Amino acid sequence: MKSLMNLYLLTGLSLTLWTVAVSAQDFVDPGYTGVTQFAQWSSFTHATTNSGVNTPQWEAGSPGLELKQFNPAIITGGGNIYSYSSDLSFELTGSSATNLGKICLQLFTWGDANALSNETVRLVLDGGMELEPTSSTNFYQFIDDQGAYGEYHTLGYKLEWELGNNAVTNYSILFETIIHSSLDGLRLNTQAAVPMAPTPMVELAFSGNEPVVQFETVPGVAYQVLCSESLTNALADWTIIQGPISGDGSTFTSTNSALNPQQFYTVESWLE
Repeated sequence: MKSLMNLYLLTGLSLTLWTVAVSAQDFVDPGYTGVTQFAQWSSFTHATTNSGVNTPQWEAGSPGLELKQFNPAIITGGGNIYSYSSDLSFELTGSSATNLGKICLQLFTWGDANALSNETVRLVLDGGMELEPTSSTNFYQFIDDQGAYGEYHTLGYKLEWELGNNAVTNYSILFETIIHSSLDGLRLNTQAAVPMAPTPMVELAFSGNEPVVQFETVPGVAYQVLCSESLTNALADWTIIQGPISGDGSTFTSTNSALNPQQFYTVESWLE
């Protein structure tokens, strides 16, 4: 995948929550490809960290996940983690042999109509950085009317993190559910980050009146130098003046006889 020096695209990410009615209580396949990891719990055996740590019933890609719950709770007959005296506080820890590009957490709750405390959901990276989900969706909702006992809601939540340039291998996901709600099931999917070519540090100098572009190359990376007479429509007007060339660890220098008194330069790089 190409990286482009001196051109930047910034996008804002918004956290949205919406509900879609579905007919079956099933987790959603996030459609990840490449190097992926998967783990899923349909029931739990340990209510708290004092009683033990929950590990997945199904897993692929060696995620090595552990789910801990810290507040007073019990295991129900259906294998749910439930508390009648306090909120539930969870920590899901995992690791990957490669940097991750996406993480998708899904969970089912049973009880309150707003069982998941959305403001508590955080992805914690190696260095302690905390990230809110990039997106959050209620993909399932079923209401069971218990008469005198009121309504009980089964809810499916899907939370995703787009990790961008964050180098993520070891991580934790923190979340809480409110009192009188139980954790009914959990699934985690990850996708490895797509390798990106390192962005070259480009310098511009002059040899007499001729502009000179130079940068350090890296083995295994290809480069090409482009120029434009204007930034108004630069994406359409870039002209390749040299390349592609293969990096070998040396400093590459490109001298260009400018036909216009105003020229702009950029360097593309991609993995060979």
